[in-house]
Amino acid sequence: MGFRQYPLRAIALTVLGAFCLGLAWRSSSTSESSKREPLRGWYEAAPDRLSVKADVSDLEPGLIPKIVENIPEQNFPAEEELPFQLPDDVSDPHLRPQVAAEITDPSTSTVSDDVKQTISQSLTAFHWQKVFTDFYVYSVYPNALDSSDLHVVLFGPNRDNQFWSADVCSCVYYSTDLESSLNNITVKGRLEVLPESKPYEGHNIGAGRLKCPFPREAVQQPLLDVRCQHGSKSGAATFRTPAVMSEPPPKLTFALCGLIHGFVNEQQAVVIEYIEYYRLMGVTKIFWQGIDVGDKTRKLLQYYEDEGVMEFREWKVPYNRTAGDSAHYYGQVAAQYDCIMRTAGLFDYTIIADLDEYYATTRQPPTFASITNNGDSDCVLVQSVFMDPHGNYSGDTFDPESGDPVLRTALITLRSSRIHGQDERSKYLCRMRKVDIPQIHTVQRNRGQAATVRPSPDETILLHYRQTNEPGSVKERRASVLSPQLQPRVAAVWKTVYA
Repeated sequence: MGFRQYPLRAIALTVLGAFCLGLAWRSSSTSESSKREPLRGWYEAAPDRLSVKADVSDLEPGLIPKIVENIPEQNFPAEEELPFQLPDDVSDPHLRPQVAAEITDPSTSTVSDDVKQTISQSLTAFHWQKVFTDFYVYSVYPNALDSSDLHVVLFGPNRDNQFWSADVCSCVYYSTDLESSLNNITVKGRLEVLPESKPYEGHNIGAGRLKCPFPREAVQQPLLDVRCQHGSKSGAATFRTPAVMSEPPPKLTFALCGLIHGFVNEQQAVVIEYIEYYRLMGVTKIFWQGIDVGDKTRKLLQYYEDEGVMEFREWKVPYNRTAGDSAHYYGQVAAQYDCIMRTAGLFDYTIIADLDEYYATTRQPPTFASITNNGDSDCVLVQSVFMDPHGNYSGDTFDPESGDPVLRTALITLRSSRIHGQDERSKYLCRMRKVDIPQIHTVQRNRGQAATVRPSPDETILLHYRQTNEPGSVKERRASVLSPQLQPRVAAVWKTVYA
């Protein structure tokens, strides 16, 4: 019995396959004949999952919009093992008939919440979707400068030069009118490797991006497919078409991007000090991606999310670390690029910094507005220096009488005499809409003209609080000048969260 005898089941297979784990590699505009080809689908088996992929050219007109309009606009954190998998009740390769019937007839639907969440997740960024072996996509954003193209954040095979140089992927923008596949808009994309900090480390997975033109007529299309084929491997992933920013971000607003690691950052008082320090410096909102963050620190991050000054997401790499797959520092480059693209159109500047790095300046007031000369500079690249190696970097310190946390920035006031060279361990804050290729420690290329400055370390510097062998022989009090304002804020948050 074929698909022609069971059109309802065929439609359900198509909907679930397309929305849950991507679409088949096939140009949607190849057939101009009024007679449609039969629905075709295939299954990609793996030891612990079966992902369904299907051609959607034969979908009933209006069926996708009917489903999409009932899906809430929200992001689901990737709590399950990645890459994303179908729930048990829809992972059967034949799709149970009752599930098919329920999904195609919402008025009688008793589909489980897991199924609904699966469809919603497949249309939302911020979880990894597997396209094919060693190729995963995570999120998609418009170029924040002029929205002329879209950038898809991805991991790809680091050792396959042909993959990155080949014409592998297309972006397909879906029309709300599905009567004809000619209403779809298909454009060729270009894969690019994002510069890694240490390419000689020998990782088999590398961070990259797919750049696709974003024609004006595609802006109103509800769905976007990334369809890729490389040799015998093919696959696809589905996203909502991202919105275009209609206005520039508010002037002198500052986002901070970083990774928080549970195995090194389970020092809650230090984390509070870091957050409050940067808030005093003028940071509007902090965007952190977390790796193995413990419950006690999660409680603190939840407090700041409730206060509206933080967005926190789990950062779970999709590749198999136990099998030897790896990318540079837990995929730091991909995480950073995702945060840069996410904040570029929302904030005037984005600041790049790790949790042991503090920007400090002699400018008055000692804020990021001053560091950027009140917005005259588009990018500020700041050199780094290690702080005193004899300082306490292993845990929180508390006053024995008051029980309040003791500030690390007030306690450690010596630094190394050796300031790292430009781009060696430096970090930066930029109007990211003007940055084309960011790196971990510098900016490789801007979009058009960008006013870039490299202030003297005597004026502005990045203080690196970590254990090193470099002697601390120079007085350094630029961070400690904020102590009178910082201390009561840190103490108040500590008591509020952990009292």
